[in-house]
Amino acid sequence: MKRLIIIGLLILGNTLQAQHLDAAFLPREGRGSVRLSSYGGFASDGIGNAFVGDLLFDDVLAADRIDDQVGRLEGSTLFGGDYRSELHASLTLKASPWSFRVNLGDVGHLSTRFGEDLFGLVFKGNRSFAGSTATLSEGSFKWTRYQKLGIGAGWQDVATAFAVDLSFINGQQHITAELDRATLYTSEIGDTLRADVNARFGATDSTGGTFAAHNGGGVGLDMSFERCFAALQSDWEVQVQVRDLGWVQWHPGGEVWNIDTIIEFTGIEVNDFSQFGENNTFGADLNDSVSAATSAWKGGGTQESYLPGWAQFTVRQRVDKGVEMGMGVVWRWATQAKTYAWLESAYRFNENWLAGAELGYGGFGKVQVGLGAEYTANALSASLRIMNAQGLIVSSSGGLGASLGVLYRFGM
Repeated sequence: MKRLIIIGLLILGNTLQAQHLDAAFLPREGRGSVRLSSYGGFASDGIGNAFVGDLLFDDVLAADRIDDQVGRLEGSTLFGGDYRSELHASLTLKASPWSFRVNLGDVGHLSTRFGEDLFGLVFKGNRSFAGSTATLSEGSFKWTRYQKLGIGAGWQDVATAFAVDLSFINGQQHITAELDRATLYTSEIGDTLRADVNARFGATDSTGGTFAAHNGGGVGLDMSFERCFAALQSDWEVQVQVRDLGWVQWHPGGEVWNIDTIIEFTGIEVNDFSQFGENNTFGADLNDSVSAATSAWKGGGTQESYLPGWAQFTVRQRVDKGVEMGMGVVWRWATQAKTYAWLESAYRFNENWLAGAELGYGGFGKVQVGLGAEYTANALSASLRIMNAQGLIVSSSGGLGASLGVLYRFGM
């Protein structure tokens, strides 16, 4: 009970985070094991939790909240997050270092990049840009969700373990938008708008967004390697993970828009109404011009995309009791996330209980801190991490998340 109280006080008394993978599911002693893990969280280097909370739970965003958030943005802003739930099972072959592996997973990823003007246009409208030009370039948005069904193999000896899984990817939903060039001019009295846009938009079939809907297919590869060694009068553990290295080919039932044009609109004058009443071609011409422009942008065809993957390196100290140290770095592809690096420190109470904190920078945020706890026994292991909880303390900071893993080994 005393140890539980200490861990609880550590969790409540510190700021928390992390934007990295949990420890890899690698072969261990025993006949086999089953692990269930779940992860979910978001982070931002500019959007605060106070604004996100109002956006999600208030019917109307207060003008002062919007103004306060706009005032905090500087240049390009990132916002993104990940969700994943996975079930791994492993069975060690009799009298052999090899094991057979099966995994199931459900993965979602969101990432977006935008500038101050695009944010202001969305939440304040173009009235705030009267007499000026809003620059909306270099914005992007991506949402993708897919399921994994994989098989693989693992190998282990006293100091080394590695595993490789090959998965079939069921593509459920994919939405992307890219603004390579975009400006919007609004005249002082709002009677003239001029947009210069070079953009792309793609989306899978909107009627197939239900869970596990088959809107595409592909393959993915997961690899993990671990090596234990002794140095500096301590035991250390090095681990390398590559997750979701793969791609999806999406079905052609969705929509693709490619826009590269200049659009100018000048308000309808009184004379236009009188001409409309006498000659109906005015309205017909207007409708035809809009229809022709939009139909030229819209198309179909097959889309392909890389999975939003991870490459992670960690090194951790292992002691029987006392302080442990570690560090790690994560690089991601097919996302807007920056490289995330962290330092960590933990206190091991005994062979079963450990609690620790970390300090990191990057990912979708800036400086972030985190804390987690682990329980390890012969047959049962569990881990908990809370991420970006500093956003609950400092509302101008953005991010929140958690991960939970439970592993059971049989045949011990």
